[in-house]
Amino acid sequence: MGWYDRGETAEAKRRAELRKVVQTRLEARAKLAKLEVERHEVSVLEKLAARALESTEARAFLEATPTASELMPAVTLAELEEGSQDG
Repeated sequence: MGWYDRGETAEAKRRAELRKVVQTRLEARAKLAKLEVERHEVSVLEKLAARALESTEARAFLEATPTASELMPAVTLAELEEGSQDG
């Protein structure tokens, strides 16, 4: 039979699982791309705002303001896995 050599994609259930995996990966990539665009936007807006500041005090205030990365450090995969095991 012609369908026998299709390997793991011969079963409809397995094809559905593979489609779901691909869809999940595509959604994750889209979210990462959107995050990168938003990060770039924030960076550009910050540079524009900094150039608009005229007083020394205003520039010092901007420099003293913590960044988003400082306020919310990146979480590692190991930390996420630890958290999921605790709960």
